[in-house]
Amino acid sequence: ARWIEGEPAALVEIWGANWRGMRPRLLSALADSKMGLLPGNWVTLESLAVRLAARLPTLLGSSFSAATARMGGEAGAGVNEDESRAAALSDVIAIELSGPFVWFGITGILDAPGRPRAVRLIEDGAMVAAGDIPPEGDSKAADPALRITSSGEIALRTPSPDRVWALSAFAEPVDLGQESHYRLTAGSIAGALATGIERDQIAGFLERGSELPLPSEVAANLTLWARAHRRVRMQRAVLLNVDNSAERLPLLQVLHDRGWTAEPFGELAVLVSLPESAMSTASTPERGEEALMSELRAAGHTPQWVAAAKDEASLTPGSEAVDAKTTN
Repeated sequence: ARWIEGEPAALVEIWGANWRGMRPRLLSALADSKMGLLPGNWVTLESLAVRLAARLPTLLGSSFSAATARMGGEAGAGVNEDESRAAALSDVIAIELSGPFVWFGITGILDAPGRPRAVRLIEDGAMVAAGDIPPEGDSKAADPALRITSSGEIALRTPSPDRVWALSAFAEPVDLGQESHYRLTAGSIAGALATGIERDQIAGFLERGSELPLPSEVAANLTLWARAHRRVRMQRAVLLNVDNSAERLPLLQVLHDRGWTAEPFGELAVLVSLPESAMSTASTPERGEEALMSELRAAGHTPQWVAAAKDEASLTPGSEAVDAKTTN
């Protein structure tokens, strides 16, 4: 497992850690009365991280190696391995408390000029840490999860894993906090389209989250950026040519009955799309083509690869079209 939220900060490097169990253990520690962390009370982030690191020396597992930016150079001179691990652990905890725990409404962060960063446990977060389920608010009175401006700025007011991951797929993060902010750009939309996300999927997600139609400027930009991407959707297909036009209709019927997507093409041909079911047995398209050829043989045809050409004299084996000849 990777420590995804810590990678962008580049403040600490950890090797051999148990990331899967780290967050639940840290969450439970916040509810421990011995920590003295009362909901709503502000404490400095650094002091809380140090206390938690001292209380949870195995938070990342029984053995791990670490390197921190603040212990580099002269700052790390004379520091033994245990002290270095404790410093790294407190850095990890600070990043968790000020990052994912804030995004999901467990903690709050206060950045005041000239003062150290402060953190508090939010009331609902305290219930989650204690293993309780926070009461649901009045859904009708609650604010929409998203607020979208005409310039394409998105405020994530009610964080959840689904919303964070979805926004990260098509919008650029501006800042992350109790209310995180994202921005729609031509580059972020192009990146989303390149992964197969559709323009209408993005628009639908934003409209559901904001409970409003998209601002006209945002809708227009989504359409403009999608067109500018000039995406060409590609789909694998096989062209079947029959020798006898009377064979085409029965061949179409057989393919349809067996779950293939097929349609007439020209006067003698049938265009067959390679479905996901035919592609699922292997990672190569040839297996989908082999499955189609097996279906043709089972229907009494003799499939043969031929070159795409205008006359029979130039046909050679090993190309992109298949002759579906009938076996008498």
